[in-house]
Amino acid sequence: MNILIKIAVLLLLALYIAFTFVIFVQVRTMNKVVSQPTSSKTLIVLALLQVILSFSLFLIALDIL
Repeated sequence: MNILIKIAVLLLLALYIAFTFVIFVQVRTMNKVVSQPTSSKTLIVLALLQVILSFSLFLIALDIL
């Protein structure tokens, strides 16, 4: 039973990583369409930070679980 919970948590975190990567790609694509110099860089940095944090969360969960 305990192993099933671990697998479920890791699968949910993997889906979260995929979701954040999709957000990053959408932000990058929208910045190509609508060019706002100041907000475009900020949004790309925030989206990339989200991807990095979600991946590090997955690695921490692997270590803990």
